[in-house]
Amino acid sequence: MDIKVQSKSVLAALYSSEGSVLERHHFSQTICVLNTEGCNIFENVSKEDYGQLLDHIRDIILATDLSHHLRIMPKLEELSHRGYDGTKSEDRYLLLCLLMTSADLSDQTKSWNNTVYVAKLIYEEFFQQGDMEKSLGHNPVDSMDRERACVPHLQISFLDYIITPLYKVLNNLYPQCSSILDTIEKNRDNWKTILELVEKGDIKGNGSEIFNHNLIEILAQLQVKSTTEPKSVSLAPSVVQPLSSYSSSLKPDK
Repeated sequence: MDIKVQSKSVLAALYSSEGSVLERHHFSQTICVLNTEGCNIFENVSKEDYGQLLDHIRDIILATDLSHHLRIMPKLEELSHRGYDGTKSEDRYLLLCLLMTSADLSDQTKSWNNTVYVAKLIYEEFFQQGDMEKSLGHNPVDSMDRERACVPHLQISFLDYIITPLYKVLNNLYPQCSSILDTIEKNRDNWKTILELVEKGDIKGNGSEIFNHNLIEILAQLQVKSTTEPKSVSLAPSVVQPLSSYSSSLKPDK
């Protein structure tokens, strides 16, 4: 259940009837901004066009709810195989959702340095939410429990079950995006290496405390070492459980 609903927050009281509490709040705030003097960038469009614009804004904001993305993923995959038809309203809608979600999760497509930095921020939000759930007498899922979460394992699962399928769809529609998949694969390899170091005991802790280690420097040292001693670092594949076994909510409340 959404932490906003569990905690009986004002936002939940206003927006929980239709789900996607924060996303609906974000849309409501967008409308408030547009109705502020000097802020309506659409003031010169027709009433009909204005209504359509608001519909599009609502749709793409709701698309940032990952549960919504998972529901339409089969349609996105089908679209990527048959090709985009701009004359079809559903294709236009699906493409907008795809692009919005791709932008929303783009931290996973950046360099290792950026990925680690953002992961630290995201998991701290996760763990703060888990702490709040514990204070309310609830048991948070493993991914939001700072004492039980295995961050490298969660990251690999997230990349395997959410990120890679998403950007494969994007790449099918826009082949020039192939380098994004290369970066995702490199980041996955890095997390796999970190996981192996945790399992061997070379890195202590795998929950919130894992970020007490300089993961960027650790990988840099390993890469230098592997250049001179290519067989000194084991990269045996690890068994990764489906992400659903950790959490049905994959990003923290924003």
